[in-house]
Amino acid sequence: MRPPRTPGRRDAASPQTPKGFNPGDPVEVVPDEPGLRGAHFAAVVVGPSAKPRGGYTVEYDSLLESEDSDRRLREALPARSLRPRPPPPPAPASGSGPPPPAEHAAVDALIDDAWWLGVALGRAGAPGKVRVCFPETREVMEFDAADVRPHLEWVAGQWRSPDSMEIPKTMPYAKGMQIEVSKLEENSVVAWSPAVVAKTIWKNNLLVDYTVSKCYGTALSEEIVDVKHVRPCPPQASEISFCINDEVEAFQGDCWWLGVITKVHPEFKYTFKSAHLGTEVEVNQNSLRLRYDWVDDQWEQVSKATRNFQRAKNKTSAFSFLHECGQVKIYTRCQS
Repeated sequence: MRPPRTPGRRDAASPQTPKGFNPGDPVEVVPDEPGLRGAHFAAVVVGPSAKPRGGYTVEYDSLLESEDSDRRLREALPARSLRPRPPPPPAPASGSGPPPPAEHAAVDALIDDAWWLGVALGRAGAPGKVRVCFPETREVMEFDAADVRPHLEWVAGQWRSPDSMEIPKTMPYAKGMQIEVSKLEENSVVAWSPAVVAKTIWKNNLLVDYTVSKCYGTALSEEIVDVKHVRPCPPQASEISFCINDEVEAFQGDCWWLGVITKVHPEFKYTFKSAHLGTEVEVNQNSLRLRYDWVDDQWEQVSKATRNFQRAKNKTSAFSFLHECGQVKIYTRCQS
């Protein structure tokens, strides 16, 4: 439950009811806050609010002021955070359950007194159940069919199905594009899985087919993910060798794992230490690449491909410096 917001200072003049909602109107609150995006909370309009100006005070149907209170939470919100409650889906024929949503259709699923936006995966194994995935958190859950409704958007005073709406032009990926999808542990990226975009799904989701499917022991052939979990394939450097402490990615178990070079061996072999597992393994040069991060639609190289030759002066000999960087042939890489 969200805590009530601190009430703002009231304007001297009593606010007038803004055009759009009237006291007593049933509405849904659509928060634009991290962790709550995609949620729709049922509420009733109490009246206009002085602050935010042009907004409304609402009373939630199911949220209480505190765990120890039986009073419903009231909150002043901007008008953009409210929408009417959508019409109920058509009643099923007598004796039959609601029809299952189409595969990959946008739906809302009822969780903890709120409707959460997700993508339908079709019927579950049990009768009367529907599987829904949530691309932002990458969770898949099973619901009673009665707790899943078609998602509708309130646009210019009309209800519209996402099926009738175009994919945003800002979508950076298209069907058939080669990409990489993040592997997460405790909300941190630990590896990247090669994949191909199989389908773009409203609004900012992708159905991805994994070109390899053994990442971290998970036999996953496809997944629906939010674009925030995706990046293009990073730039490739040809015939590059590595130095100790280079931040790299190593191809292990069909994923590119983040880590660091800890040792250099003859014949272009290296000891790679996984940043996530902390384990070390010897790998060939062709299983390594420099680490790049995708930031603001640009590649940022984490491990520089050049070294200042000043490092050699701190070694007992030029040979020890060369040994750190691997082979004599890449001596120039470690100079500026």
